[in-house]
Amino acid sequence: MYTDVVSLKFQITVPEPLMAEMKNAAEKTGVSVAELIRQTMHDSLQKKKRSSKVVFFDSITGLVDSDETDLASQVDQVLYR
Repeated sequence: MYTDVVSLKFQITVPEPLMAEMKNAAEKTGVSVAELIRQTMHDSLQKKKRSSKVVFFDSITGLVDSDETDLASQVDQVLYR
């Protein structure tokens, strides 16, 4: 079974000030600029993936306008009205 990760080359052009910042950041972290870009992109994509997950119950609000703290006993009335 083939388990190696396939790597692809991708060429980009960046402005000189950005390249200087990337070189500085890479030097501070002890990695190459290419590795810094890989790590930064991976972290950014993971963050977007986590933030895009919708939690079903977060979207359910305002079903009941009540001061009662124990609505569980009335769940059928709330859900099926």
